Amino acid sequence: RNCGGGEGGSGSGRALRYRRAYLSNVCVLPHARRTGLGRRMMTEALQVAVGWGVEQVYVHVVADNTGAKVFYEDFGFRVEAEESAAYAAGLSRPRR
Repeated sequence: RNCGGGEGGSGSGRALRYRRAYLSNVCVLPHARRTGLGRRMMTEALQVAVGWGVEQVYVHVVADNTGAKVFYEDFGFRVEAEESAAYAAGLSRPRR
């Protein structure tokens, strides 16, 4: 997801690796789902990222987690790449 500055960067002089952030483990307990809590957390996280000068945010999503995919797409995230089943199996985890 682009947070600002365009695809190529804002010319900030910082390498892309310092302008790109990984968002890990956005989790909401089952009883708190569908209450807007996840949306509020994402909105806050993205605002903090922009405040820190982050231009791109990325996440990993398990390939068959349709709900998470839709959630992130609603925030402007898009699929950049998908792991092969063989690669994921080699790491003993679900395909992302």
